[in-house]
Amino acid sequence: KVRHILDWWHISMRIQHVENAVKGLLQSRGFSGIPVLFKRPAETLRWYLWHGKVLTATTSLQWLMVDCTRLATDDRVATDAARRVQARCRDLYSYLANNMDSLTDYGRRYRAGLPISSSRAEGCVD
Repeated sequence: KVRHILDWWHISMRIQHVENAVKGLLQSRGFSGIPVLFKRPAETLRWYLWHGKVLTATTSLQWLMVDCTRLATDDRVATDAARRVQARCRDLYSYLANNMDSLTDYGRRYRAGLPISSSRAEGCVD
């Protein structure tokens, strides 16, 4: 019996894009928000998805997008950085929503010795 799951590596890279965008926002000179409201959700996404808590992760993404919308700043650099965060969050959110049936508890699979990535197969191609 075969069960299709999303490759963990691809999910992880999309999470990395969100994390990097949030770091850029927090480092922008015009950032006027509360850093923990942006940093904490970005840092917990990977943990939530690794442990199969997809709804919590998607809720966190949605709140991150809302907080970026509410970020009041007159600085163009900070505004552009907030838009980048929103774009990365939307990308990850739609990726997860479109593939909801293919998500699993990756941590449990990993501990059971089951594959979480197609890296073995891709390694054989080279």
